[in-house]
Amino acid sequence: MHREAPARGGVDHTNLFHLDRPALVPGFIGARMRHPPAPSTVTSAPNISTRRVSPAARIRLSEFSRLETLRRSYDVQGFSQPAIELFLAGSRANTNAAYESAWVNWRNWCLEWGSDPLRSDLALASAFLAHLHASGKSYSSINLHRSMLSTTLSAIDGIPIGQHPLIVKLLKVCFNLNPPRPRYDSTWDPNHVFQFMSSLGSNEFLPLPTMSGKLVTLLALATLLRVSELASITFASVELAGNSARFSLSKPRKSQRSGPLQSFTLSACPDLNICPVEALRFYVNRTSIDRPPIQDGMLFISLIAPFRVVTGNTIGRWIKTFLKTAGINTEIFSAHSTRSAASSLAVTRGLSIDRILQAGNWASQTTFGRFYNRETTTTFAASVMADA
Repeated sequence: MHREAPARGGVDHTNLFHLDRPALVPGFIGARMRHPPAPSTVTSAPNISTRRVSPAARIRLSEFSRLETLRRSYDVQGFSQPAIELFLAGSRANTNAAYESAWVNWRNWCLEWGSDPLRSDLALASAFLAHLHASGKSYSSINLHRSMLSTTLSAIDGIPIGQHPLIVKLLKVCFNLNPPRPRYDSTWDPNHVFQFMSSLGSNEFLPLPTMSGKLVTLLALATLLRVSELASITFASVELAGNSARFSLSKPRKSQRSGPLQSFTLSACPDLNICPVEALRFYVNRTSIDRPPIQDGMLFISLIAPFRVVTGNTIGRWIKTFLKTAGINTEIFSAHSTRSAASSLAVTRGLSIDRILQAGNWASQTTFGRFYNRETTTTFAASVMADA
């Protein structure tokens, strides 16, 4: 059977592994599965023309990660090693981790059906995405798998497989049948956290774990930065002058695609116990004695020796622990909820939507309204009737 040439600019996996001749996948192929899915999630075998995977290729495919598969593909196409490294560095670590998980799902599903996961086949891809929908996966999960396929497989007729009109149509139907739901129907009131901070007293009497949790929570509320972005604040960029503080990020924000790295300026608050500038000043002074002379140059370091730079996950734990101590239900609300809580409070206080979108680095008001702008758990009616 004639094999299509890879689309210009696509990723050609043709010669990566020894594959059997093209064959029609039999309709009874599901009978060969060791562990067939539950009846509610069984999908019909994709009755498409595809290359059968030889036992040797099956073993090799199961051993390679998505990035290693791409690396070998680029190498087969004759790209230089420096170019390959740049290609693979094009996605951020969190994106690569999400795509790797989606790749494993795709690869295992294809191998279960005896199909080649490296072949860019529209019918096979649509069958896989339909299988995810039938399995009860959320729209966002299906969309993630669609994006992984687009960035991993070669284009079809010059179109990334995830942008093919039929795949786009399939995703629209998945959205309509199971639209994404916001994680929170309401949010918590930052004023409760501010009151708790005031009750702790002066920063100079706080132990370092409490001081660290307080600072990252204040910065998250004051800047709408994500935990990964807080972790990227450079120590050298911190400037404390009088009643203000300035600092910069060492990497682009999550949705930033162009422009310089962002810097932030904060003004001091009258109440020093809830002032992010004052908290930052105390944190810098408190950690300066323990800060290693040679380290990665980030602001936040671990609480114990050897005081290495912390990751976004650690900062997320600090925020969540502090919120829990302040009385916020962290069984429901994560560290990321600071973005929703702070921006929703800004709306109620009359700050313009444009300024809120800019601070949160949201591309559109639709995204903000759909996923972040929430009423606080103290409802409007309760506020009105409080003194009745």
